[in-house]
Amino acid sequence: MKKEISNALFDQAWWLLERLKNCIAVQCPEEPERLGKEARLYRAYNQAYKRFLRRQEMTVGLPDPKRDVNLNIHPNQTKQKLTNVQRILSTLILLAGNVGVASATPLPMPNSEAHYPGASATNAFVAKEPYVVNRYGTLRTISLDEASRSHDFSGSVPFINPITNKSDVQAIQSYSGGVINYYGTSIPSAGVLGRVDKTTFGNDVVTRIKYNAGDSITLSKCRTKLMSWPIPNRVHARFYLEMAFGSNADPWKLTPVGQTWVTPGDSPVLFFGITDENQWTGPFSLDANTDSQDHTKLAIQVRLYDRNVGDKVTFYTIRGVPRHTMTRIMIDMFLDERATSAGGKGLVQIYVNDRFVAEKAAPTMANATGVQNPYWGITTYLWAEAQPYQYNRAIFFKTAKMMVYP
Repeated sequence: MKKEISNALFDQAWWLLERLKNCIAVQCPEEPERLGKEARLYRAYNQAYKRFLRRQEMTVGLPDPKRDVNLNIHPNQTKQKLTNVQRILSTLILLAGNVGVASATPLPMPNSEAHYPGASATNAFVAKEPYVVNRYGTLRTISLDEASRSHDFSGSVPFINPITNKSDVQAIQSYSGGVINYYGTSIPSAGVLGRVDKTTFGNDVVTRIKYNAGDSITLSKCRTKLMSWPIPNRVHARFYLEMAFGSNADPWKLTPVGQTWVTPGDSPVLFFGITDENQWTGPFSLDANTDSQDHTKLAIQVRLYDRNVGDKVTFYTIRGVPRHTMTRIMIDMFLDERATSAGGKGLVQIYVNDRFVAEKAAPTMANATGVQNPYWGITTYLWAEAQPYQYNRAIFFKTAKMMVYP
């Protein structure tokens, strides 16, 4: 493939993309993302182009975008240049594959291979005994401690299920005058005051997950964590999140401008993840941090475990996320540990505020140790911080639930 695509073609594509971007800025200088077709095409082609370079592991001498400052295209030339961009980049998109950028229509999600009585296309999943799951081709019976367990941790849902009189939360980890680990029957009805509890955000009841500035480390890192009971595999699952990063009363202070993703003082916060009971690097996570392109906003890295790398790899970044405001993220997944070559159907699709933004076809339940009893959780896990951190990190979840399709 490297021989089929010349550096000259890459250079031409890059220059056309930069010129198109400048054209979009001329027509809509304040909010180019809202321009419509031209902006959507630019974004899709630009990401596909960069993705192709990453996949081919090529280092191409690209023109410096700063040299394009004076190359603005007159708006009347947009259609002509779009035609050129489409002609040159259509080949790149096909070669790059369907990874990390959304096309107009998402790929069809595979149907669940396993069927559970608590599965529903409209309501949160309820795991019920006997609870049998497929783990790496082996059927295993998972104990739920003699109770059905719902996967809904939204603000309006109490920590103790009034029907079962037991908690649908499997575990809470935090720090409050000492390391706190609540499991199963020890989960308190009020949660952990000021760390994992119920409060209000505007007119809504929310589940607050908070790391308080100066709290000591919990299990080697700064964290506050709410964990579900084990989730099934080889099913179509959907996670609904609606949350705010900080509030006017409890602001999310931004990390210093100009720092890279992980440096001292710059602390990513894993706020949603799938992992296993041993808490090794999990298959999937969403991590929030200061947006390097807009230091007044947050960026969310969508990360999926890659066996070839031995760690989670970012395949999409949600940029320009406002603080202190509700943001909706929906994660559609086919949960599957198998590689595609072994019959795997793994697929993850990301929607932000009801807009489809990215997808990736790959194993979605893979990690280094082999996920045995995976769960999902909402957290403020400061995985780069091994010492007490200087800022509060409070996330207010109006909605946090998982559905499993029948």
